[in-house]
Amino acid sequence: MLQILRRFNWTWFGLLISDEDYGRHAARSFQADLAESGGGCLAYLEVLPWVNDVAELRRIVSIMKKSTSRVVIVFAHQSNMLNLMEEVKLFWEHIFQCKFDSPGIEVGEKERLCTGNEVLRNIETEFLDLSNLRPEYNVYKAVYALAHALQDMMQCVPGSGPFKGQSCASLQGLEPWQVKF
Repeated sequence: MLQILRRFNWTWFGLLISDEDYGRHAARSFQADLAESGGGCLAYLEVLPWVNDVAELRRIVSIMKKSTSRVVIVFAHQSNMLNLMEEVKLFWEHIFQCKFDSPGIEVGEKERLCTGNEVLRNIETEFLDLSNLRPEYNVYKAVYALAHALQDMMQCVPGSGPFKGQSCASLQGLEPWQVKF
């Protein structure tokens, strides 16, 4: 999975998992490999419900819509995904004012069929308004700065550090109040 992410230069992604051993193990393994490789960051990690919990699915879809990540990695069984995909389908139909052709569902005269090739750039909606991202961007920059500072601390060589006597900071001695943005 990490090779695919690297191949496409995807560094910001969401992770959906099933609520059982497969999903939890895959998430732990993926996060460990991700941390080791430094190949990206998780925008969110959500656990898909086994049952058709519409409120929970809508909450997850809402998180996906609000996220700036456009890549979603899924470690789940097909049965977990079907209900989520139904919620995404409903969102798509609402945004583009179209209907997907389904057996037993007739499209009215004034309705149009969804093709799946609709372009979000052409739609104006609050879900896709990226004009006011200042708070989110500031958080992104702060996390990015912290990550780089921690990486620099870990790579510091005693005798050539930036502190008195060319010493290095100790990650074990780091206190939360010392990390200021």
